[in-house]
Amino acid sequence: YDYSISLPGLFPVNAPPTPPTTLSAAHDGHGVLTFTWGDGADDTTPVAGLSYELRCGTTAGAGGTIHGEMGQSGLQLREPPTGTLHWQVRTIDAAGVPSPWSTAQETVVPAYSAQYRLELAASPAGSGTLAATPPGPLFTAGTSVTLTATPAPGFQFSGWAGDTAGLTRSTGAILTIGEHRWIQAQFAPIPNPVHPTWSLVADPLLSPAGYWSTTGHTLESFAGQLVRLAGEGGWAPRTPQDWVMASSDDGNTWRSVFLDGSTPVARYNHSSAVFDGKLWLVGGIGSGGTWLTDVWHTTDLVHWTQTPASAPWTGRDGGSLVVAGGKLWFLGGGRWGQRDADVWHSPDGVTWTAVPTPAPWSQSHIPGDTTSPWAVAGVSVRATVLDDVLYATDGASVWRSPDGVNWTLKAMEPDPIIPLPEGVTASPFAPLQKFGFAVFDGQLVILGGENWRLGETKNDVWSSSNGSDWSRTAPVTRAHWDPQETPAACLHNGKLFLVSGESAAGAAIGDVWSCSPGVMPGGMGALELEATPLSPWVGGTTEPPPGSYVGNLGSILELRAVPSYGYALDHWEGPVSDDGDGDPTTMNVALSATETRVKAVFTFATTRLTVRTEPYRAGHTTPEEQTAYTYPPDQYVDLSAVAKQGYTFSHWTGPVEDANSDRTRVFMDTAHEVVAVFLAMPVRARMSCATDWAAVVRPDGTVWGVGNNANSQMGHALSIDEPAEFWPVALTTGVSQVYVEDDGAKAVLVDGTIQAWGTRFHHYEIGVKPHASTNLTNVAQCTGDTNLSAAYRKSDGTLCNYLGELFGKTFWDGELDDVIDISGRGDSHFAVQAGGKLFAWGSNLAGQLGIANIQSAGSPREVPGIDRVYCTVSGFDALHPFVLALRDDGTVWSWGDPRGGQLGRTITRAVPADPPAAIPGLANVMKVAAGATHALALTHTGELYAWGGNHFGQLGTGTFDNAATPILIPTPAAVTDVAAGPFYTLLHLADDTYYWMGATPGDASAPLTVPTAIVGLGAGTTRGQLTTVEDPTETDGEIYPPEGVHPVILNRPVRFQATDGARYVFAHWSTLDTDPAMQLTLTGDTTVTARFRFAYDAMARLTIDVAGNGSVNPAPGEHEYAPGTVLTVTALPAAGHAFSHWEGAVAEVDASRTTVLMDRDQTVRACFEPIPQDVPPCVVTGLTSYYDGMFL
Repeated sequence: YDYSISLPGLFPVNAPPTPPTTLSAAHDGHGVLTFTWGDGADDTTPVAGLSYELRCGTTAGAGGTIHGEMGQSGLQLREPPTGTLHWQVRTIDAAGVPSPWSTAQETVVPAYSAQYRLELAASPAGSGTLAATPPGPLFTAGTSVTLTATPAPGFQFSGWAGDTAGLTRSTGAILTIGEHRWIQAQFAPIPNPVHPTWSLVADPLLSPAGYWSTTGHTLESFAGQLVRLAGEGGWAPRTPQDWVMASSDDGNTWRSVFLDGSTPVARYNHSSAVFDGKLWLVGGIGSGGTWLTDVWHTTDLVHWTQTPASAPWTGRDGGSLVVAGGKLWFLGGGRWGQRDADVWHSPDGVTWTAVPTPAPWSQSHIPGDTTSPWAVAGVSVRATVLDDVLYATDGASVWRSPDGVNWTLKAMEPDPIIPLPEGVTASPFAPLQKFGFAVFDGQLVILGGENWRLGETKNDVWSSSNGSDWSRTAPVTRAHWDPQETPAACLHNGKLFLVSGESAAGAAIGDVWSCSPGVMPGGMGALELEATPLSPWVGGTTEPPPGSYVGNLGSILELRAVPSYGYALDHWEGPVSDDGDGDPTTMNVALSATETRVKAVFTFATTRLTVRTEPYRAGHTTPEEQTAYTYPPDQYVDLSAVAKQGYTFSHWTGPVEDANSDRTRVFMDTAHEVVAVFLAMPVRARMSCATDWAAVVRPDGTVWGVGNNANSQMGHALSIDEPAEFWPVALTTGVSQVYVEDDGAKAVLVDGTIQAWGTRFHHYEIGVKPHASTNLTNVAQCTGDTNLSAAYRKSDGTLCNYLGELFGKTFWDGELDDVIDISGRGDSHFAVQAGGKLFAWGSNLAGQLGIANIQSAGSPREVPGIDRVYCTVSGFDALHPFVLALRDDGTVWSWGDPRGGQLGRTITRAVPADPPAAIPGLANVMKVAAGATHALALTHTGELYAWGGNHFGQLGTGTFDNAATPILIPTPAAVTDVAAGPFYTLLHLADDTYYWMGATPGDASAPLTVPTAIVGLGAGTTRGQLTTVEDPTETDGEIYPPEGVHPVILNRPVRFQATDGARYVFAHWSTLDTDPAMQLTLTGDTTVTARFRFAYDAMARLTIDVAGNGSVNPAPGEHEYAPGTVLTVTALPAAGHAFSHWEGAVAEVDASRTTVLMDRDQTVRACFEPIPQDVPPCVVTGLTSYYDGMFL
């Protein structure tokens, strides 16, 4: 039986905290309800480390409005429901244990008008201002607020950041207050020289009600006004419209023109132009998808004339109407699956003439290639005029013609295999469709569109002065218009105006933008600038603000990272370069032709906390291990550590307040790493002691014993030549734990089964050799009692008796579950639950149950006054019992009979009901052991402490003096395991040697007062393997070591013993030694066989049977004959079968009649098989023949 104990892992348990008091709630009349309360209290967590949980609802005891809201006193609930609210608060300690809920509170919330805070900011500093009308910062819900962003000299408005939902891009944006918001106006430096810059003129959300958004419209400058013609609009789904919208103030306000008389039918994707003082409208798609071919014109927007009634070309989608050489030209466009290559011109808009030669875009882009996947047949061609020269593009190629007849290919999308034709450049925007095509400031301009191959909608602006060399000139800032398809643009009052078309999601955008002239860059580079995390309260931002930028190709842009409070720049991502000032927050980036992405990544400035465990995953921590956490600076963070099973908490490394406490905290004044260090606990019951012998489990799973063998403790009935030396216990393998008593032992195997041996170890199972218990499986631990009250802990945490019956069903009402440790001595038992609760039951004569009285307990009683228990151990003396408990903090507690000094402390109450209390001076303990009147504690650093009775020198102090308090015992090396017998101590040292002291078993000499080595195991010994065999296998004789494989110590005599059986007697050993008792010194792995012969005064037994269809003589069964008899046996096949052969020691195996020599017990069998159909009816076998189943 193992009276030592080891530490399984537990989750520490503490008493719950107390709830807060002095609770109150106040409403400010504008939708903010503030809850306040006094401090809670806890026995382990300081007040500053406590948190609180609030639940609040419209029903008493419920948390419908808030449930699980964590915080401190002063927690606010915004927009609570009116009427009576019921609320409570409870305290949460550092380990997450909650208190009971506080006394229920009631608060009446009156009717109110909610107010919200609007926080405004501008970036970068000094670049501009942002103001709200009316001024804030608090606004009643539903208030309409106008935001005005005013740039400082040298800056321009570039967009919004923050809570921008529903916010327009205008510098005079209007929003409706409905929540707390933070909005930042962002400004950018005005380029020098000034590049063309887009500005938002009008937005459909802000313009007069007469402005309706459409798609597929056209835009013209006519009679001093901006005119938007037709398009698809109305409520979903959109339909063709005949709307004419006009603006006389450069697109700021718009009016719908009332049409009089005959008017053009509703349409979209049409063409328009101003020619000869008239506004012309041509073709498009009408209602029901009709392809229109009509031509209309007007001089006043009100009266329209159709001439001619029908144009000579086919109807189409997306053709272009342009003016060049004093003529009106119509070209391009297409229908599904094809595009039109006809070109028409007219001097008056009435008479139209077709150019005789089709335009080149009717074919593939590559001359002679009609199969190239790079051809984009079906994408409409759009045209415009620059310097009275026609230009046309399908979004991939660009053509130029001075006369509409002769066309020159200027640019095209490159083929990955075929080189570009000579003189043709690569078009960088290809392939596009549904784009805008216009002329501005002496440049061809392509606007927006969809890259149909990638499925991406664009807001790029590309410009070229000759159709060959193209540069991207936009987007310049985040204020640029949204990505879109079918934008409409025209030149008006020296500016390029654009009325937006369709978004990528298919919605009509409808806002109006203008672009002022400037110096066109020769080449453009693009930058996408980001910051993460981006928020006013965390992370940071950048200067210029995050967004999209375009600048001169190769130009250098200066970047600055601006962290928020408590944060710092962690790093830049992207191709930034140091600007040379030594400040990592300022960097430069060169704009390249492809879009460059740069990101400023922020993190907490000085408050990153990393938590680890050593060894890895040996325990749990809060915050969780192996993770980096960030906290606001200059605050405390609570830490806790809980060991997993097989480990115990040791200490923290890092700047914690208390490194030796499993609950501590760290002050986050800078980045810190803390490590929770855990120590591995020794495997339980690897050594066990009784009065007369002791046993140890070796790493290979074998058991070795030292001491007497009067009760067959060694697994056999032989005497031991050297009882003070270690000898192997027979046939033990795969053992995990061993528990010994004076009359035997039992072992828990690694597979959870039980083996027992000895003369009286189990009253229900008696046997010398180790044998398995058939009632017990999945055993994790047991007590070593020889009586029927022995307890077994199963791997599922339940307890059972030797029959496998649950204790709760056999001995008391209700079960004790979730058990992680048991111990017991005599009739007193202890169990530790996960969580550290200790339960005791049984005899309590000396108060050993620790339940504050001396009354026995028939069922488990929780032991008061002690928690966080790992395990317990009881002393040997049934008349003066005592108990030791090891807690998860490494301290040792004691209670019970104190008369031998075994409690190791001063008694506080009259014997025998002294309560559990800690033994002073013991810490970092990982294992304890108890003798009859002495006790021992082993620390994680290998130090051994002993106290109590010392009449036999069992404390190892070198004297026989008792010790009332723990004494450090000198040992030859660090101690790794300890166990105790009644009056001796057994040690295992770090060098794999075993020592003991006291009245050691099997040693008749004087007691040992200092640790003394035991011979036979560990360092200095060489192990080998002995295999013993019995021959014949059916012998009833016995040998020692028993038949099987045994570990042995080489170069040391091994004793062999053979014992006669009733039917077989020993003959000789394989060494030819005829003495049944033999000694052999083994020098290596050896096999020894014991030969047995049949006893002459015994009858020889014949066992005979058949296989197949037939019979034998003698009949099947067992028959006895005088030794030496030669017996005739005969095999008789059944009809349709034939004799095959004999099995066993017969004279002739193939003869159906043969003989057997009965010089020993014999077993024979006659085998028969069916006769195949094609076999002749007569077969002769040996000297016997048969015909049709009958012998002749």
